[in-house]
Amino acid sequence: MSLTAEQANALLDSITTKEQLRDLINQLDINSGGSTTVLYSGNTVNGLDNFQILQGMLHNGDDIRVIDNTEAAKFLNVTPGDPNRNDVLEEKLQQIFGDDPNERNSRSNQFLFGERTADGTRFPNGAWDNISARFVDATVGEVRTLTGGASVNGVFNQTELPRLLNNPNITSVDGLPLSDLQRLGPAAAFQAISAQSDNLSGYIKVAIDADGRIIHLPDGVPRLDSRQYFGLTGVEGKPPLVDTGRYGSFDRFIPERRSGHVDGARLVQEIKDGYQSASRLLGPESGAARANALRVLGKMGVAADLLSLATMVHDANAAYARGDTSAGNTIVQDWTSRYLGGLMGGLMEAQAVGSLLTPLYMDGPAGAIFASILTLAAGVEGTFLGSHYLGDVLNKIFDQLHRLGQVSEQALHDWITHMSDAFHRLSGQLHKDSDAFMTLLHDLFGYQRDVRDPLVLDL
Repeated sequence: MSLTAEQANALLDSITTKEQLRDLINQLDINSGGSTTVLYSGNTVNGLDNFQILQGMLHNGDDIRVIDNTEAAKFLNVTPGDPNRNDVLEEKLQQIFGDDPNERNSRSNQFLFGERTADGTRFPNGAWDNISARFVDATVGEVRTLTGGASVNGVFNQTELPRLLNNPNITSVDGLPLSDLQRLGPAAAFQAISAQSDNLSGYIKVAIDADGRIIHLPDGVPRLDSRQYFGLTGVEGKPPLVDTGRYGSFDRFIPERRSGHVDGARLVQEIKDGYQSASRLLGPESGAARANALRVLGKMGVAADLLSLATMVHDANAAYARGDTSAGNTIVQDWTSRYLGGLMGGLMEAQAVGSLLTPLYMDGPAGAIFASILTLAAGVEGTFLGSHYLGDVLNKIFDQLHRLGQVSEQALHDWITHMSDAFHRLSGQLHKDSDAFMTLLHDLFGYQRDVRDPLVLDL
C-alpha cells in the first residue's frame, strides 16, 4: 500500500540512515488527478520558473496531471518560504547528513536532487529522480512539457525522458508521436521536444499592468491565460479566474536559445513532413495511414508550422547577414512553396493570426516581412489571401530583394526598413481601408491595378 506524506512523516522517527529514508520514499504514493500530464524543467522564455507557470495553470483549474500534486512531492518539499514545506523531513535530513538540504551541493541536497561531480555534472540518483521516474512510468496518453529551458543535466532529460520513450502507454509528447521520438533516440528527442515546448510556451499569456510588468497572485504565481497554449495542440485550457483585461504573450525564443533550438526545430519539421506525405496517400488500402496521419497532424497543430517558419527566418536572416542575398531569397522561396498553404490554414483555424506572428516582427528583415504579410493577408475585411496569392506576393517581394541586393547592401537595408514600416502602419488601418493593401503593393512594386493580376481580389 502506498504512503501519504502524513503517513511517511509518522514513520520518520524510526529512520536513522539514508538507505532507510530512500526505502521509505520508494513507498510514497505518486498518483495524481488530471486528464493530461504536464512535465516541467528549467525556466520559461522570459526567465520565469516553469514551476510558477504550472502553478498558474493549476490556479485557473486546468485539468492537468502534475507531479507536484502527488503525496510523494508533498513529502519531499523542503522549499524555503513555502507554507506547505515538510519541516519534519528537513529535520530528519539535517539529523542524518548533518547539513542544510537547501544548501547547493550539500550531502542532503544531493540526496534530494542528485549527486554532482566537481565540474557540476549531475547523476540521476536523487530522491526527486526516484519519484519522477515512477510518475512517468504511471503516465498514460498525451504528455505536454514546459522544457524549453531544460538542462541536459536535469531530471527531465536524465530521468523522465528515457522513461517516456520506454512507456508503451504514452501516445505523444507535445504533439510529437512517441514512435517518432523513439526513432530519433534520447538525444535528438530531447532537442525536438525542447524546441517544440519553447515554441508552445510562447503562446501562454500573462496578465500585465499599465507599465508592462507581470501581475502576480499574493503567493508569487503569475496570473495567466493558457487557453491558446493548450488549444494549439487540442487540449482545452481554462479562462483566468480573474480577468485583468490586458494579457501579453511570452516571446517564443530568447536570443541565447535560438541557435540551440534550430536542430530541434528541423527534427520537428521532418516528423511533420512524414505525416503530411502520408495524409496524401490515395486508395482504400491507405485509409488507415491517412486517418492516422491526419490525427497526428491535428495534435501537432499550427505550432509545428510556426516553429518551421521561425527556423526558416533564422536561416534566411543568417544568409542576409553574411551578404548572401541570393541564398536568403532561395531559403524563403523554397519554404514558401512547401509550407505556406498549411501554415495559413492553421492560423485561420486558430483564429489568432496577429498574436501568433507578433514575435516575428522583431526577428530581422525576413521575420518582419513574413509577419507583416501574413497578418495583413489574414485580416483583409475578414478574408485572407490563399497560399497561391501569398506565394505570388512573397516571390515578387524577394525578387525585388534580389535586384536591390545586386545594387548595394545599403539599398537592400533601406528597402526592407521602408517596407516593414509601411506594413506596420497599414496593419492598424486595414479594416478601415482594405483597398490600401493593393495601393501599398502598387507603391512598393509598381504593380498595375489590373483585374487579371492574381493579386487583385474582389475585396
